[in-house]
Amino acid sequence: MLTVLAPAKINLTLEVLAERQDGFHEIRSVMQAVDLCDSLRFQSGQDIEFKPDAPGWVAGESLLSRAVGLLQESTGCA
Repeated sequence: MLTVLAPAKINLTLEVLAERQDGFHEIRSVMQAVDLCDSLRFQSGQDIEFKPDAPGWVAGESLLSRAVGLLQESTGCA
């Protein structure tokens, strides 16, 4: 099993700039790292399984949920 830490940050300022051709926007931001992180654990297997353990987490309402869904779609793994 592989465990990777994903460090947290706080956006102190965030300015949304021009829209790009891909529909996303350029941004200007000042960020500060904080002493928090998520632990991501990866294990070899045939399926993509997503098991968050955060209190109060609601399925489908996070960017991570969306990313996992897109990964499942693009690979054909559920």
